[in-house]
Amino acid sequence: MVDQGVKIIVNPVAGGGRTKALWQDIERQIKKSGIDYSFIFTQGVGDATELAKTAVREGLKKIFVVGGDGTLNEVINGIELNQITVGIIPTGSGNDLSKMIGINGIADALASLKYQGHRRIDLGRAGGRLFVNNLGVGLDACVAARQKKFKILKGNLSFLFSALKVLCDFRASQVEITADGYRFCDKIMSVSIGNGRFHGGCFKLTPEAIIDDGLLDACIIKELNKMKSLLNIPKAIKGTHGCLKEVKFFKAKKIFLYSQKPLFVHLDGEVLPEPVKEIEIEILPSALEVFIP
Repeated sequence: MVDQGVKIIVNPVAGGGRTKALWQDIERQIKKSGIDYSFIFTQGVGDATELAKTAVREGLKKIFVVGGDGTLNEVINGIELNQITVGIIPTGSGNDLSKMIGINGIADALASLKYQGHRRIDLGRAGGRLFVNNLGVGLDACVAARQKKFKILKGNLSFLFSALKVLCDFRASQVEITADGYRFCDKIMSVSIGNGRFHGGCFKLTPEAIIDDGLLDACIIKELNKMKSLLNIPKAIKGTHGCLKEVKFFKAKKIFLYSQKPLFVHLDGEVLPEPVKEIEIEILPSALEVFIP
């Protein structure tokens, strides 16, 4: 089949709206590289999924995302995994996935577009939906939802201030977790399931996660009082929170979580529309091919 070039899906409101301002310079650099491409802007939530589906129907094999983890999440949920290679030009708030594949800025991303090196990485799946980087239950999901409302603050500060705001009113929930012989039953602040190490741009909640090891890394944070939670935020940022007795880690291929009351869940920062009482999360080894520098 003749190479039909690269489809670039641009989310102009990613990163608190900064993507729209950045796109003109990004496109100028793409044109200089001589890459055969076309681009299209998303118009709203869920639009990237539909645009990805259209690209697949058109027979395109290469899709780049200009945006953040949420936009990337929408795209992977609209493609045929074995037929499409996906790239990321990170302009979002967190850009967690890009760090895991060696893309630490726009220059690295443009190099991946120009030279088109590639590797395969794992994906997670929960409730019929795919995720690239992480899934969060409880406090994690509430923070992700709150972050959408912080329009003034950008990047890591947006996530951090959202976490502080949510923490003031948050109540722990009783859950039961089973996974590959592991069992947990207690009240939790949050459960973070990581395919990658980074969460919210600045937190390392699953510091030992490897994006192509065929395993999910889970971090359970049991009920903490407000003061202890606040004092230990720096540990969660550095990835040293495992020293706390309230923090539990485990690795698994499949995880089942049941809660006595419905809890919000996010996948790559995108919160499911309705809270759930139970959810099954599994790893899909080497499911996605991505472009790297």
